[in-house]
Formats: sequence, C-alpha cells, structure tokens
Amino acid sequence: MLCRPHPSHGWLHLQPADWRKTLQRQIEARDRLDDINHSGPAPEFVDWVEDVQMPMLARQPHYQQQFRDRITELELKLANLEHQIAGGRLDLETAAGIHRRKIAWITELMQVPHGS
Repeated sequence: MLCRPHPSHGWLHLQPADWRKTLQRQIEARDRLDDINHSGPAPEFVDWVEDVQMPMLARQPHYQQQFRDRITELELKLANLEHQIAGGRLDLETAAGIHRRKIAWITELMQVPHGS
C-alpha cells in the first residue's frame, strides 16, 4: 500500500500502518460520539490528532521532511499574502494570520523534545 493523505491534514502522507491506526481511531471516535446528526470528524478524534498524533509524527524522522516542506509552503503563501496586503489588500490580513498560526504550530511541533 502506498502512503495516503492524513484525513485532517491532507498535506501529510502517512505510512500504511499509521494511516490504518488513524482511520481506526477516527471510526472509534465517531462510534463513541453516537450522534447521527453530527457531521465531520468527532471532536475526540480532532483533539487526539492535534494533541497526541501530530506531535508524535513530527518527531519521527520519516515524517520530518513533510513537516519542513509544509512550513516552506506556508511561508511562501504568507509572503505572497503579505505582498498583496502591502499593496492595499487589507482584507487578506485574516488569511495571513491563519498562515502565521499554522507556521508557528508546525514549527513548535518540530521542536518537541523526544522525551515528551
């Protein structure tokens, strides 16, 4: 099986075992939620991805290049947004702020010590 995109962070391509574990976790969280009217991933799954899985994956050598590549991609997008903002597109400041937060979050994930 080839690498597959992460269900919530499509830029990150997971190894087959990690993808299966993620999908299983998503299904289990959905089933525990037991709400037929809920759409999207269960909040429990989203919290697990953000608080547990992503920091763990960021420490694994296999995934680190993907994290670095994502930071570079976001920095390029941010530079473009900032250029447009400087040219008067003040409406893009919100998007620029989102990119800044994503860059900071991924950068922080990359710097998590191995013992954590």
